[in-house]
Amino acid sequence: MRLLEPVEGTLVFAWLQNRWCALRGSYWLIPTLLVGSAFVAAQCTVALDDYWADSDALHWAYPGSPEGARAIIATIAAAVINLVGVTFSISVVALTMASAQLGPRLLRMFLRDRANQVVLGFLLGTFVFALLALRSISQATGQATSLTVSVTFVLGVASLGFLIFFIHNTTSALQADQVVAAVAKD
Repeated sequence: MRLLEPVEGTLVFAWLQNRWCALRGSYWLIPTLLVGSAFVAAQCTVALDDYWADSDALHWAYPGSPEGARAIIATIAAAVINLVGVTFSISVVALTMASAQLGPRLLRMFLRDRANQVVLGFLLGTFVFALLALRSISQATGQATSLTVSVTFVLGVASLGFLIFFIHNTTSALQADQVVAAVAKD
């Protein structure tokens, strides 16, 4: 056996490892999975609303009219998509300035940060959920979908928590000592 001869399977392993790093570094995988989950969750809540339409099982949920439900969900959808745009445009400006001072590796570390990917996915998932909920209320005849409205409201409030987490995570990740530690770990 020669020393320079490649070990069988090494190239495949290297290719898989390269693909995994590229996938992990991409900014679309986790958000896509979370948006897909939001799509499924919206279909499930609408189905549960239809199933429990005539029962008293949802007496604790949203008791209002379909018009009020449409207004609430449309407001949440508009607020969340604006939140996505403003949050990520501000973070791009901050990352541009920080990468000019601390180096371009900061951008790669930001893209590979799962927390940022989860925040983007959750916010976009909330938006998709709200759009599907709005569509289901538009198709409803006379009765508001109580569970769907309540879940949309909870997702909207949780989005504020994700915003606070995102701001904290980004500001701490942009500190010079954190960048140096992350580069050393990498």
